[in-house]
Amino acid sequence: MFTNNIFEWSGFCTKILNKKYLFICIYRPPNSDVDFFLKELECFLSNISKSSSNIYVPGDFNIDIAINDNTTNSFKNAFASYNMHPLINQPTRISTTHSSIIDNIFTNNNSRSIIKGIICDDISDHLPIFAYIPIKFSIPEPKRPNIILRHLEENDVLYANNLLLNTFCGNRLVNNDSHDVNIDSTYNSFLSDYLNCINIACPLLCKKNRFRKPWLTSKLYESYIIKNNIYKKYLLNPTTGNKIAFNKYKNYFTKIKRIAEKMFYEQNFLKCNKIKDKWKLINETLNQNKVQPTKLFNNIDTKSEKMLKLIVSMNILYN
Repeated sequence: MFTNNIFEWSGFCTKILNKKYLFICIYRPPNSDVDFFLKELECFLSNISKSSSNIYVPGDFNIDIAINDNTTNSFKNAFASYNMHPLINQPTRISTTHSSIIDNIFTNNNSRSIIKGIICDDISDHLPIFAYIPIKFSIPEPKRPNIILRHLEENDVLYANNLLLNTFCGNRLVNNDSHDVNIDSTYNSFLSDYLNCINIACPLLCKKNRFRKPWLTSKLYESYIIKNNIYKKYLLNPTTGNKIAFNKYKNYFTKIKRIAEKMFYEQNFLKCNKIKDKWKLINETLNQNKVQPTKLFNNIDTKSEKMLKLIVSMNILYN
């Protein structure tokens, strides 16, 4: 990693199937001198172009390539002189008054198979950008737990209602005057017939779990989709009303997401009877394979501190 008053960069080089790939991320602060940056960039690109690699330079350059002026042309020509072209041609920063293409990915790979785009997400005031580089090699597909869902189309629900109506008609009802009725057997028979109708009309389907987080329920995922749709609406029409509507739903989603996450881990901590199982759950929440107790308590980072506060608040770690 390198930092000066003009720009910052961080990168790595790797080798895949005997081909070199160089990834370097650049950030230019908006208040840095543009002329000095262009001079430094020329020398920088000259050095990395000697590596004979597939080069990818993503970054926040704070230079709008949608504007046709001397600064923008010099910026694009600096990359073009080393056979590098931008992958992003749509606005990455959108406000109520202005939109600009200041984030991009430059590469010397001219393959048309590269999949690139912009992600509509509100993690910052810049839209995330991505580039997918197809590389043909076989890797084992990660195993994901399956989820069981019912097929619930409108026709299926109507079919289920008809089956239930035909099954539980008048001659199947229990006579209240009868004293020889076995309540348990009658209930079990009713439940069996009911579930049989539901399974016929709305069968269970086994699907791959798309949710990366175990606490992300289907209802919460639907709320996430709604939030993104409202955000897309705001990006297409960045009015004050659409911004207020998005911020309102975003705050609501953040609140229910935190509640769902806290309830999930709280219930799982309560189920853990051994210290080993509790530490395993801590590792999962911190996205780490191994965490030593001394490291977790002595070198407290942001994630560890957050987790410790949660554990202490529940008061169940050593109970």
